Amino acid sequence: MKTLLTAFLTLISCTCFSQIKSIVIDSHSGLTIPYVNISIENEKKGTSSNANGEFELEVDQPKNVVFSAIGYETVKIHSDSIFGKVALKQLVTDLNEVVVSSSKKKLKKSIGKFKPSKIHYFYSLHSVPWMHARYFAFQEEYESTPYVKKIIVYTDSSIENAKFNVRLYGVNEKGEPEGYLYHKNIIVTAKKGGHKTTIDIADLNIEYPKTGFFVALEGLLIEDNKYEFEYHLSNSNQKRKAKRYEPLFGTIASDTLDTNWVNYMGKWSKTSKLKDLNLKRYKNKYSPLAMELVLSN
Repeated sequence: MKTLLTAFLTLISCTCFSQIKSIVIDSHSGLTIPYVNISIENEKKGTSSNANGEFELEVDQPKNVVFSAIGYETVKIHSDSIFGKVALKQLVTDLNEVVVSSSKKKLKKSIGKFKPSKIHYFYSLHSVPWMHARYFAFQEEYESTPYVKKIIVYTDSSIENAKFNVRLYGVNEKGEPEGYLYHKNIIVTAKKGGHKTTIDIADLNIEYPKTGFFVALEGLLIEDNKYEFEYHLSNSNQKRKAKRYEPLFGTIASDTLDTNWVNYMGKWSKTSKLKDLNLKRYKNKYSPLAMELVLSN
């Protein structure tokens, strides 16, 4: 009887749990797609494809898996249907979203300068893919320097050469991020420690949209970014093991700057003021990404 019960429980375990191991490819070219955002629908669980487009994902029961990659249609695929390769279709590029032309880049203007010494609150990545985005409105004074030359963010990493992705979005009628300004990944490497990380996009010749735009930072749930550590429980000598995926992204504290959005489990929502926080500088304040834009002509 005991043997039959063990076999029955083992069967249930095998039925309800599966390890998906696959590779994401372009449906037209057949080339692999790196750093795809992959999440289980309505669950706080996900991963990212690595530099070779490969990924592994544990699914405790059959569910829809959501695949999101810049320049490709977002799709939902049932976990039982994922075998071998997952093919994504490219989005049709709207040429009106990006203005490409030559420019002399003699004039410069900076927006959103920040001091690293003032940064004490960070966005971190643990088990669910997310993106944090900051909105930059257009001002008439930017017309003399209409091209986005550099994006400067504050990163803090416990490992060397942590990678993250940058997505550039337009804005829809509801004020949400929508529509790509650039249809490819912008993969950035963050040094170990706390730094201002500069992303030079001058070669893309992206003109500042009159409706404003979003700069989104996308954490990558890849093995190379994993950092394992131990921490003490509060008021105790006990230690717990934990992991996160580097780097961390610094934020500033603001009473009025409610320009930050988060894409969590595939949905965009506006971030609210921080409550119940021990950091006095940030309590009851907004925490937009510490981010500076350098414009040129």
